[in-house]
Amino acid sequence: FVLERAGTKVWKRLEAGEEASFAVKATIEIGVPAKDVAAILLTRDYDVIRSFNPTVEGGSDLVWDGNSRITHVLTKPIFFLRPRDFVCKVAWERRSGGEELIVNTPAEHEDAPV
Repeated sequence: FVLERAGTKVWKRLEAGEEASFAVKATIEIGVPAKDVAAILLTRDYDVIRSFNPTVEGGSDLVWDGNSRITHVLTKPIFFLRPRDFVCKVAWERRSGGEELIVNTPAEHEDAPV
């Protein structure tokens, strides 16, 4: 357990033997349905994504199967950092109690530059 502030709880877990690898879990209670928040976070519209993450230049879905996708995302340069690109798997699940689970993990795909 790392933090609890303003109705938000955050946990961080280090992977055994991999100090640079960790997982973060956060929960928050807000006055809108979880499915509405998930729809915004899972959008494929990069204009919407840039409205809450202005470092994103663009991207594309390389694989789409309904409950997960592999996405290639391009970011702008920030200060002294060069532009970067990421390939990640985005998986999601609607739980029986109405919770939405969204998991982003690094991925590789032959159509993404190395």
